[in-house]
Amino acid sequence: MRYKAHQDPPSAPSDRRAKPSQNGAIVPRKLLLREAYLGSRMTGARLSVRIPPAEGFVAQALLECESHPHPVASWQSLELAGRTTEEILEAAGRYALHVTIIFTNVGPVRVSLSFGLVQGSATTQVLELTGTVGEVQRAVVFADVL
Repeated sequence: MRYKAHQDPPSAPSDRRAKPSQNGAIVPRKLLLREAYLGSRMTGARLSVRIPPAEGFVAQALLECESHPHPVASWQSLELAGRTTEEILEAAGRYALHVTIIFTNVGPVRVSLSFGLVQGSATTQVLELTGTVGEVQRAVVFADVL
């Protein structure tokens, strides 16, 4: 494609690494979303997430229900890493558990997230996320409570 003298050609990406913003925070260069559906249970079911110890990433989680105007629960990295976190689903509706992983290691890091929905029988799902510094990835699992 030819460009007129007064036009600049589109700039090519010169550096694919994440760059710090003016305030020093890392600006993500890529966002990846993975989804899963855990099925449906009656009220009183337990929704759980297991996140491995934090090495090379930071984690945040948010539990929402379509019938609630505000989040049901939220957790930060210190509350999540290396633990199984559970929440009892007391109200009927569709729940969405968002787990955001922000990678902080220069080399690749693999994070295995285990999700479960338990009431009598258990439904489990494992989602794996892999990334390097500057990448932000999110896993969203859905569950219906009747």
